[in-house]
Amino acid sequence: MPKTNNAIEIKPFIEHRVKTGESLSSLAETHGCSWQQIAMYNFGTAAPDEVNRFLYDIVGCTKRTKDRKNYIFTDADVPGIIYILKTPTPLSLSTGQTHRVVVKRPILYSRVEVQTVDEFGHRAGNVELILRSLAGLPDVSLKSDGMGYAKVDKIRVGGYVVLLGTGKPTWMFDPTKAGPDGDADKLVEAHLDTRNQRRSITRVVVSREASKEWRTQNELLARIYKRTSTSATLEGRGQETSGKTRRSFWYCADNLALAAGWTNDQEFNQEDLVATVLRGFLRDYHPTALARGYYVMMLSPATRVLLVINSEGKVEGQFELAEGLKTEGLLGAYAMFEDVNGNAFVDMASMSTIVSVPGHEDGVEIDLIVTDPQGLHEILDKHAGKVQILYYAPSAGQLVQLGLLGGTGRLEDYGQDQAVNQSIHKRNLAVCNSIRVAYDAYLNQYVRDVEKTTSEDELRKLGPPRTPYEMPTPAGSTEDQMIDIFHAYHTNELAAWHAIAIHLDRFANRLSQGYPFLRIKPKFVAKPKEVNKVKNYLRPGLPDISEKMPVEVEFEMNIDIQLVDGEFEVVTKGDVLIKGKVKLDDAVKKVTGKGVPVEVAFKQSGGNPDKLVASVRVGKFQIEIDTVGKTKLALEVSPGIWVDAEENIHTGVFGAGLTLKGKDFMGANFAAKMKTNAYLGKWAKYIENMEMQVQIGFVGTEEENILAVLSLAPGFFERRKLEELFSRNIQWVDLTLDEHNALVALGWFAAIWDGKFFKENEDKLPESVDKTRDELTAAERIAIVHLGFCAYEDYKKVFANSVQKFSDYTY
Repeated sequence: MPKTNNAIEIKPFIEHRVKTGESLSSLAETHGCSWQQIAMYNFGTAAPDEVNRFLYDIVGCTKRTKDRKNYIFTDADVPGIIYILKTPTPLSLSTGQTHRVVVKRPILYSRVEVQTVDEFGHRAGNVELILRSLAGLPDVSLKSDGMGYAKVDKIRVGGYVVLLGTGKPTWMFDPTKAGPDGDADKLVEAHLDTRNQRRSITRVVVSREASKEWRTQNELLARIYKRTSTSATLEGRGQETSGKTRRSFWYCADNLALAAGWTNDQEFNQEDLVATVLRGFLRDYHPTALARGYYVMMLSPATRVLLVINSEGKVEGQFELAEGLKTEGLLGAYAMFEDVNGNAFVDMASMSTIVSVPGHEDGVEIDLIVTDPQGLHEILDKHAGKVQILYYAPSAGQLVQLGLLGGTGRLEDYGQDQAVNQSIHKRNLAVCNSIRVAYDAYLNQYVRDVEKTTSEDELRKLGPPRTPYEMPTPAGSTEDQMIDIFHAYHTNELAAWHAIAIHLDRFANRLSQGYPFLRIKPKFVAKPKEVNKVKNYLRPGLPDISEKMPVEVEFEMNIDIQLVDGEFEVVTKGDVLIKGKVKLDDAVKKVTGKGVPVEVAFKQSGGNPDKLVASVRVGKFQIEIDTVGKTKLALEVSPGIWVDAEENIHTGVFGAGLTLKGKDFMGANFAAKMKTNAYLGKWAKYIENMEMQVQIGFVGTEEENILAVLSLAPGFFERRKLEELFSRNIQWVDLTLDEHNALVALGWFAAIWDGKFFKENEDKLPESVDKTRDELTAAERIAIVHLGFCAYEDYKKVFANSVQKFSDYTY
C-alpha cells in the first residue's frame, strides 16, 4: 500500500495590509495582474459598485478618489486586509505515494462595533458579550467599556447572534414593528452582520430590568400623549373655535433643537446643538458616535441649505440644495442603524421615523442633493470613518413654533443610571426653558396686538391667547426633578388675559380692577332760580319751579385717573341729581335745647333711575348712602373743608380724600365782601355753588368677577357679544346650549325671546328684566355673569337699550 506523506500546505495568495495612496489598480500593477482579478479573488465580483461596497464594508476603506467613484486605501483602514494571488510555483511530488495537498483560502475579516444599552435606551457599560457565528465559527468574546462601547478590529465576516456573557440573549430595536411613539416593547433578539459595521451603528439592549411601576408609567404617558398629526376641532361656547390641537402636531423626532435654543441674535443655536446638546445625547444613548468621532450634516428644509458641521460645532461648509429636490421627515437627528432587516437611516431618538426624498425609495446619495457635490466631497473626506449624523433642522421661527407646541410633547424619561439621569435632566430643563422663552416672546407680541385694537370686534378677531405647553412629568422622575421642571416653566400666562381685561375696560370706559386711582369730582349746585333760567332757555313753555321749594339740581362729574401698566387712563362720567333737603335745626333745638345743625337730604339720579341717595348731616358729621352700593362718611375739619371716606360694595371701589364746599369755605363775611366788587361778585355766586372733591382710592374685585370664576363662566372668547345677543337677528334657535340655560334661569323661553320686541309681548317679559340688583336670585346672578355682563345692572340696561333700539313700544 502506498505511503501517504504529511499534508502539503499551499498558500496561493499574499495577505496585504493596505497603505495610504494605494488602490486596487496600483496593487494590480505592482503584482502584474488586473484589478478585476484581485476583486474577483477577494469579493467574487468585479462589478464596480459591488467592489466599492466590499471595500467599504469589508476592507474598511473610508477615502475615495476625487471623482468619488472608487475607494482608495489608507493606513487607517481597519482591518485593511486585501489578498493578492501569487504566481504559482511548480510542485514536485514523488510517485508511488499518496499526497494530501491543502490549499489555503483567504479569510475575509471585518471590524465589529457594538454599543450596549439598557431597556431605557441609555448606555450600559462594562457588559460581557459573546458573538456566536451563524456559520458555526468559534465564538468571539468582547466587553463594552464604561461608556457602553465595544469593538473587535478583526473578526471573520459573517452573521452573528449577540449574546450576553452568560449565554442569555440580547435584543435589537426593529423599526418595522414600532409605531410613531417608539414603543420599547418592539424588540427582537439581536443579530448582526459584520458587513454593516462601517455603514451603521449596531445597538443592542442588554438588560430589561425596568420596574413594573416605571413600565406602567411609561406606557401610560406614551398612550396619553402620543401625537399622530390628526387634525381636531373643538366645540366652543357662544362661538365655535376650530383648528388643530397641540396633540395633532407630529413633526419633531426629538427635543434636541429646543434644548439648544437660540443665540443672542435670536437664531437657531447650531453650535450649541452640535457641540454640547447632541454630544451629551450621544454620550447617553449612542457612545459609538463618540468612540468613532462624529460630524453633522445639518439640513434645513426651510432655507434649503446643507451645512457640514464638525463635532466642535464649527461650520466647515455650506451648500445649497439642488433645484426641485424636496426632502420629507421629522425635525431631529438621524443616523444609519443596523437592525434584523439590514440597515436603515432612522432618527436617533425613537428609532421609528426616516428622512426621505420623494421618488427615491431606495435612498439618494448625498452628492445628488446639493449644487456643489465636489466641494461637499472634499469636506466629507476629512471626516471619513466617523459617524455621519443628519440633522433635519428647524429655522429660528420654526423653533418658536416647536416651543409653543411642545416639541415632541414628551420629555426624556429617566432611567436607573445616576450620571445618565443628570445629563437627561439638564436637557429636559433646557427644553422647558426654551418653551418658556418661546411662549414669553409670543405672549409679548400678543399683548402688543391687543393694545393695537380699537374695538371689541377687533379684539375678538385676535382669538384667545395660547396657553403654554407643559410637558407631562417624565417616567422615573424624582420629586426634586419634578420641582425643577415645574420651576423651569415659570411664565406669566395671565399677562395676555390681563391686557384683554384692561382693554375691555377702556372700551367700556370703566376703571380697571387692582389699581389705585385719583378722582377729581367737581360739582355744581343749581337752585330753582338757576334751574328756571336753563329751563326757560331749553323748554320755555314749561312752568317755573317755585324758588321757595327746597329743591336743588346737582351737576357732578367724575374724572378718574389711573396709572395702568405704565399708561395713564382717564375715565369720565357725569350725572345730574335732583336734590330735596330739609333742615331740622329748629326741631332739634326744641328737643335737645342745643343748636346743632341737622340736615336730611334725598337725591334722585337723572342718569340712573335706580340710583337714590339719602344723606344726613349732624353738625360736623355727614353720612351718605345710595341704592347702588355706595356709603360715604365725612367730617368737617375746617369751615368748608371736609375729610371723607367712601366705599361701594357693588363695584369694590373704596377711597378717601378732601372735599371743598365753596359756600361754607367762603363764609358769610367773605362772600359779602366779594359781592361789593362787581367783578369778584360775578365769580362769587359760582364759587359758593361749587364743590370740589379730590380723592385717592383703589379698585378691588367685584362680586360678579368672583362669581364668574367660582361658577366656571365662559370666557370672553367663548361667549357672544352682548349687542349681538340682544339684537333683532338672534332667535332662540340661534343660541347655544349654554345661552339657553342662562336665559331660562332668567325666565326667558323661546316664544317670548323671539317676540321680545313686539308690544303684545310687553306684559309677558320675565320679571328679571325689572329686578334690582338685590332682588335677583342666586341662579339669576349666575346666569347674568355667564352671559357676559360685567355687572348685574348691565343686564337690565342692555335689554332696555335694545328695546329702545328695535322695539315698537317704549320700555
